[in-house]
Amino acid sequence: MKALMKLLPMAAAILFTGCASIMDRQFAYQHDHSKAYNVARAGDLFEGIKDTAVPIGQSQALSNAVLTTGYAGANFLNPQLGMSNWTIGGLSLLDSFLAPDSHSERNSLLAWMPIDMADSDEEAQAVMLEAVKQSSIAALGQLGIENKSIYSTEEFVSIDILNESWGCYDFKAYKERGANRCRIKIYIFEPFKHKTPDFVSESRDEIWKFRANHKYDYNRIHFDIDEGSDVPTDQIYQQISKLLPSWAYLYVAPRKIKNDGKTDYTFPYILNEGEINLFVKESKAP
Repeated sequence: MKALMKLLPMAAAILFTGCASIMDRQFAYQHDHSKAYNVARAGDLFEGIKDTAVPIGQSQALSNAVLTTGYAGANFLNPQLGMSNWTIGGLSLLDSFLAPDSHSERNSLLAWMPIDMADSDEEAQAVMLEAVKQSSIAALGQLGIENKSIYSTEEFVSIDILNESWGCYDFKAYKERGANRCRIKIYIFEPFKHKTPDFVSESRDEIWKFRANHKYDYNRIHFDIDEGSDVPTDQIYQQISKLLPSWAYLYVAPRKIKNDGKTDYTFPYILNEGEINLFVKESKAP
């Protein structure tokens, strides 16, 4: 027993050192994978994250198809990309109800904030939350949509989307006659100091890293839309991305946003400054 007690401090020290080395590890960009894949992995999204192989010279054409034809073109390409079932297998039906979504099955926000923008992790959290809030409000405004920020905490903001043509009403209408509500819910948790990823900067300077690997407390922009309302969440998401800083990325999971309020996107992608990055890599035919 005494020998065990002597070993515990040593084990704790080794564990702490190991965790510190992992947290301080510089992310190495994998050039045989897509940018989307690298961004996701650098943000600590691992579960279910993968690339689809396409013939050499086709990845840009696929990206262009998404940008120029929107959902129609992307949906046409789904069978070709093998993107119709982008989920984790092996779970029973009961497990799928009880377990939280895996990394690949939920929308997430990833960011690498310059270190000089905050003096502490609490301040960095506040700065990031305000940046996402203001980008969301401005995005709705640029789309001609009224909105109202109704509730906030140190890690959460709720914004009401007000547009009767989408079936989105204010809180008063909801209380008085049960009208539908549509909300953007922003969750931002405290970051930690880390080395800058290669795709953000070639330097090894420290940054504030906002990741999304926790089962529950992960950074995200979530749409809470009542059934019967038709909100083009893809347009809002992309507009928010355009207004976020260049070091902020949005992971969009399959079947988590809609292009016309009704039709799901069935494949994942990364948004950065409004640009869509697909999870596709080029490979030679066998």
